[in-house]
Amino acid sequence: MDVSRRRLLLAALPALVQPPPDASEYINRVRSCLVAVVMPPLNPVLDIRHRLFSNDSNIYSGRNVFQIFSANRYNFYNLTGETPETLIDMLQIVNLRNNSRHKLSPVNRILLFVIWIRCYPTLMTLSAIFNVCTAYVHVEIRIMIRTFYAAFSHYITWPTIDQWLSKRGDWDKLYPAVGAIDGTSHEILRPMNVPHTHTQPKACFFTI
Repeated sequence: MDVSRRRLLLAALPALVQPPPDASEYINRVRSCLVAVVMPPLNPVLDIRHRLFSNDSNIYSGRNVFQIFSANRYNFYNLTGETPETLIDMLQIVNLRNNSRHKLSPVNRILLFVIWIRCYPTLMTLSAIFNVCTAYVHVEIRIMIRTFYAAFSHYITWPTIDQWLSKRGDWDKLYPAVGAIDGTSHEILRPMNVPHTHTQPKACFFTI
């Protein structure tokens, strides 16, 4: 018996030899002392992973999600906006290096990032899908943002000032606008049972 358990047992002896007047309280105290000796309580500073899995902290091994999702091409397209073939073509352009530091293969790293862009799931959801920790997902997303920008930024060509100015007048209700982000120039009527029932446009315009 180690020193800590011996001390705990010695501290419990008075409770065992001097029962209180209330029998139920005595039984509860005896049970608590015995459980504490046989199975000591967990360290309160441990996180939930170590509480659930004891000393086995390496519970994330990665998963080949690309192989699983490729079996259903329709769901694959809904999640990524790509086909398995075009995602592999994307891998050739991005040219990721595979090493032991990454729990996911290059194609699964790209798949994780594309699903995040397409569906914007939480980090915990991606962690459960790809069987990696949330910290790994967070780091991968930050790395892939820089990697994709370096690989695909030259495909984006912004209009010149004259081209921007030529777009003026496309919206009659806001003549100076040259574009809109995630919106429409039409007003949207709120339900009548909601306070402040005035109309409010949904568009977010930008002008020059």
